[in-house]
Amino acid sequence: MLSRHSLLTLSAAGWASARAQVEARHHAAVERWCAADWPVIVRRHEVDCPTGQVCVGLALPPEPESGIKYRLPLRIAINEVTRSRPPLTLAEVRFVLPPAWQAALPAAAMPLAVFGSAALQAITGLPYLRESSDLDILLQPTTPAALADGLALLTQVGTLLPLDGEIVFPSGAAVAWKEWRAASGQGAAMRVLAKHNEGVVLVRVDALLANLTA
Repeated sequence: MLSRHSLLTLSAAGWASARAQVEARHHAAVERWCAADWPVIVRRHEVDCPTGQVCVGLALPPEPESGIKYRLPLRIAINEVTRSRPPLTLAEVRFVLPPAWQAALPAAAMPLAVFGSAALQAITGLPYLRESSDLDILLQPTTPAALADGLALLTQVGTLLPLDGEIVFPSGAAVAWKEWRAASGQGAAMRVLAKHNEGVVLVRVDALLANLTA
């Protein structure tokens, strides 16, 4: 199963299917994505989604006047996906970030991926970022040391800019990094809300830590 936040490029048949699933007012947006070969984004799998299909989303930029953000939920056949790739890295989106954010980020490469408005603006060039936007990050540690170092980095940078996002464990379980920081400091028996491809569950801190390679 494809992981949440993965970027998928669709075939012509995939885009035809996407167009058929949205309201007529969004047809032009779907056609624009198709013409530009921009990706859709994997979202949580729905329980009634048929075998052989993947749940994805197409997120439009905020409406200029109302600020409304339309999110178009789609289901696409796996055989209509032509390419897939992980979320963009911070290095790949850095050029679209506000100057104040760029100044707050360390110059050295950070082992982080990015989703949300910053990633979408980097992909499309469309105006997703606003003054109220957060920088949505993904920390994907494989060892306890990587988790500790990454969490320290997020804590430091989070004092300087509006940082949001998730820690994604090797099992695929994703926990909001601020929730993890708060819960893990209170003991291994604490439970956190963990998202995965097929739902959301409460998981003990020590169960998630067991996913990491010593």
